[in-house]
Amino acid sequence: MADVLIAYASTEGRTAEIATQLAERLRGHGHAVTVLDTRSVPRGFSAGRFHAAIVAGSVHYGRHQSSLRKFVQRHREAFEGLPTVFASVSLSAGHPEATRHAERFAAETGWQPGEIVNLGGVLAYTRYSFLKRLLMRSIMNRKGGPTNTKRDWEFTDWRAVESLADRLAARLEGRETGSAEGQAGGAGG
Repeated sequence: MADVLIAYASTEGRTAEIATQLAERLRGHGHAVTVLDTRSVPRGFSAGRFHAAIVAGSVHYGRHQSSLRKFVQRHREAFEGLPTVFASVSLSAGHPEATRHAERFAAETGWQPGEIVNLGGVLAYTRYSFLKRLLMRSIMNRKGGPTNTKRDWEFTDWRAVESLADRLAARLEGRETGSAEGQAGGAGG
C-alpha cells in the first residue's frame, strides 16, 4: 500500500470532482490517499511523506491557478524521484493548446512530472454569471464549440480519469515500469 497525494486547485468544481474520483479509484486499489485543496494547505504540511503524487488544476483564461503553481514550486523537490502526474483540466483537452498550457505550467514551476494528462472539463453555462456566460459563448462561437447557453456541456471522459488512477496504481504495485507521457480523454470546446 502506498500513500498518495492528490493536490488540486478547482475554480468551478470540476477539478475537485476529478480529484475525488481519482482518490476513490486509488483507494479501491488499496492505497491510502490524501486529497488536498491547494488554496488551504495546513500549516506544517510536508509532501515528503508520500510515495506518489497527482497534481490537478484547471485552465482559466490560459493559465492554471496561482495556488497550484505556488504549491508545486514549494514542494517540487519532494516530488523528485516519485511517480507523479500532472492532470490539466480544460475545455481544450483534445487540442494542442491544452498541451501548451500544461507545458507552460511545468516550466513556470520548474517541475517535470512523470506524466502529463489533459482532461476535459465542463462548460457550465447555467452556473455562470450573465457576463461570464456571454464571454464563454463568444469564445465557444469563435472556436466552433457549443453555444447553447440553456444547458451545461460535459467534456470530462470519466473512463480516462479512472484509467489515470489505474495506471498510477499499476506503477505503485510494480505491474508497470516507467511512465508514458501523453494525453488522455476529453474533447474540449
